[in-house]
Amino acid sequence: MAFEPSVVGEIINIGPDDEFITINELAVMIAKLLDFDLHRQYTRGRP
Repeated sequence: MAFEPSVVGEIINIGPDDEFITINELAVMIAKLLDFDLHRQYTRGRP
């Protein structure tokens, strides 16, 4: 979908249907697909 012009500006549901995936796993998957050097940065949780 990242390269599909017809979905520009559309809302895309990336939530799980059948299997669970973490935000980290999703970020890694997208970075690999886009050949992007992912540098994750973690912060403390909200109080």
